Amino acid sequence: MEDYINRIQSIFSDPIETCNVIQTGWSNIIIEVNNQWIFRFVRDKSSSQFNVERDFLSRFYTVSPISIPNIASYGEDYILYRRIGGERLSPQIYQSMNEPTRRDLFRKLASFLSSLHSVDFEHPELVNFPYGGSNFWNELWPIVEAHLSRRTRATAKAFFSEMEEQIHATNFENKITHSDLGSNNILFDNHNNNLSGIIDFSDLALTDPAVDFAGFYRIFGHSFVEQLLKFYQPIIEENFWSRIQYHANRKLFFVAYYATHYGFEKHVPSLVNSIEERFSSAESRA
Repeated sequence: MEDYINRIQSIFSDPIETCNVIQTGWSNIIIEVNNQWIFRFVRDKSSSQFNVERDFLSRFYTVSPISIPNIASYGEDYILYRRIGGERLSPQIYQSMNEPTRRDLFRKLASFLSSLHSVDFEHPELVNFPYGGSNFWNELWPIVEAHLSRRTRATAKAFFSEMEEQIHATNFENKITHSDLGSNNILFDNHNNNLSGIIDFSDLALTDPAVDFAGFYRIFGHSFVEQLLKFYQPIIEENFWSRIQYHANRKLFFVAYYATHYGFEKHVPSLVNSIEERFSSAESRA
């Protein structure tokens, strides 16, 4: 981490009083400076996804109904923005909310998603699957198949066989998606009982808008998404729920694929356990 600290000292113009690593994720290293600024360094400098995210944030910041990173400075492998207050929206925080606070949360999340899925943004490097894994059977399934129990393997294979056929037969319009919404990238201000911001657009894609509900479905459950959709403005197609469920389950396989291809193989066993748990529940097959 010393190299990153030295980089910050060469970039940051103000005196540095504190410099804390707050997250070392698979794609980024995040460092908080003076309790006010966030430096986010991308691990893979060759990835064009960083350019897409940077240009999108500059465009969407002016119209987003919820606070998102406002880039103050950037380089070939970093962005700098003022820290957005709040803590990660966990199931525990959600469960502690009263009904008015929950309604306000749903309304603001839906407003954000409605704006995001309606924004006009084009970029030559914007794609459907920025990190690969577009073909489920050829790229994702082989990573996990041999590690699954016989029962889960059969259940998952039946689910994805049916859903892949449905998805490919569905005529829906791809939209700009955050693609990684759930707990980690949604900030909630407990003091003011308010949704304070949405961060980390590094998975930004042009794809099925149902993707942006999948994390909520997987982490918070069916009723959370049901309430959220009541405030969502775009038209909901007939099979939207099926697509949400599909993407919620597919994400677990994709993360195993990502772990294998980007040097995080040690996490695959825990992901396999999550898949086993997911497909042993009635909700995953509903």
